[in-house]
Amino acid sequence: MNNRPQLKQFKIIQALASLRITIACLFCTIVLVLIGTLEQTDSGVFAVQERYFRCWFVYWPIESLDLNLAIFPGAYSLSVIFLINLSAATISRFRFNRKGAGILLIHFSLAFLLLGELVTGLFSVESQITLELGEVTNYSQSPHAKELILVDTTDPEYDQIVSIPEKLLRSGKRYKIPHSPFTLQVRHVFPNAELSYRSEHDVGFTPLANRGIGGEIVVRPVAPSQQDHIVDFLTVSIALIDEQGRSLGTWLLSNGLSASQVFSFSGHHYELQIRRARHYEEHSIQLSEFIHEIHAGTNVPKSFCSKINLFNEKQEFDREISISMNQPLHYKGKTYYQASYGEGGNVSVLQVVENPGKWVPYISSSLVAIGLLMQFFSSLSQFRKKKG
Repeated sequence: MNNRPQLKQFKIIQALASLRITIACLFCTIVLVLIGTLEQTDSGVFAVQERYFRCWFVYWPIESLDLNLAIFPGAYSLSVIFLINLSAATISRFRFNRKGAGILLIHFSLAFLLLGELVTGLFSVESQITLELGEVTNYSQSPHAKELILVDTTDPEYDQIVSIPEKLLRSGKRYKIPHSPFTLQVRHVFPNAELSYRSEHDVGFTPLANRGIGGEIVVRPVAPSQQDHIVDFLTVSIALIDEQGRSLGTWLLSNGLSASQVFSFSGHHYELQIRRARHYEEHSIQLSEFIHEIHAGTNVPKSFCSKINLFNEKQEFDREISISMNQPLHYKGKTYYQASYGEGGNVSVLQVVENPGKWVPYISSSLVAIGLLMQFFSSLSQFRKKKG
């Protein structure tokens, strides 16, 4: 009677270790890579990564029903399934002894590599810093993600900022704004829109806002761009409600509007704006010099290098560092790369990458090499014993 539960568990492990699951995962992975590679001709790298690789499922949008239908497993799902399959195969098929130590180490390193890629996809953060000569900053900005911010500018010493990420903005949702008397209600959300001032040709125009400049802005929703170099104009209509439940008005916000919108309430001064999401740091960076070289007789970049002054958490000067195309800066768990430059030769663009799983591929590759060597010498030893 006591052996029956163990027998059932063993059958489950054998089922999970099936070679058919392995082949199915490999086939689906090949399909994802093939489709993603082909689609990069029409869509940017970021859009393809989000649609096929940094997701649990690939969705097919049904616009008429306002529904996204899952039609294929994404890279996250395939990684988890393959990890379970690999673990089950290791448990059920290999003996835990010295002869099989190399094979076990190889399987462990592959599982470790899959976990590392999952961690990278879920938790890595990429952002950018754009600096003019002499400019100092303590934050980087996301190239794609945006945020809605409410800023209390009353105190001349500091600004109190409350941020709502783009992914949390949904029509009809309400957010109690901390450290303020407001509740923010989202009326409309357009992931991308064309904005223009109202003209005499806009017959039947209905404004989406009654405060700020929104009353004169015509909003035409358009499909989000698939190209990395094109910026979408996230456009949102919001209402602010006080503690007594009274509406203070509605505002139209968009990163397509050049300036933030200001208002006052109960002796406090506020700003509303949609901007690229920011990642603040305790340290600061100043661009002291930018060196930009091109090939003679052309406009093709040869090399570019940023000389920066690094300030620590107390905003005290730490050291001067050069960041070039092949010489990044590693600091406080982040890597700063020289990514691009602006017109005029006085603007530098740094790519900032925070990846908690960056060492996993190196460790995993080393373990695979060690496992292969162990297996080779183990087989060689057995061969020599039989030969002798």
